[in-house]
Amino acid sequence: MSADISQSPVPTLTEGAWALLHDLRLRGFRPAKGTPAEEELTAAGLVLVRGVNLALAPAGRQAHAAWARLTPDSEEEVLAKTTYERFLVFNVEFLRICTDWQLKPGNQPTTTPTPPTTSRSWSGSTGSTSGPGPWWRPWARPCPASPTTGGV
Repeated sequence: MSADISQSPVPTLTEGAWALLHDLRLRGFRPAKGTPAEEELTAAGLVLVRGVNLALAPAGRQAHAAWARLTPDSEEEVLAKTTYERFLVFNVEFLRICTDWQLKPGNQPTTTPTPPTTSRSWSGSTGSTSGPGPWWRPWARPCPASPTTGGV
């Protein structure tokens, strides 16, 4: 259940404190630097110091939401809603294009080659133990035989 912030008074903060609060809302946390804006937000109970970082407190999240909210039924809110609804039409198509780009035919995910983790992968696709597979060859060095391993 979320708090009703429509009736919440917006705290009086300096412009620098609002900028920092907004930054924390977007990033989640940031390194604490001991600035006056940080001290102002901490004293107001809007941010928490966690180790060497600042994090948004629940009161800070509510204050930011009240500050960022457009006035209900204002021209700005109507314009924002209209723009968002127009965006949604293109977003559906954009998401489809991204999904198609990430999948091979037959809806199989594309994969990125990864370094081998077993001796079979090291040997190449033939299973031979005479040396590395073709993609690994440029970085391979001969390994002398040892009494415990008998070579590679």
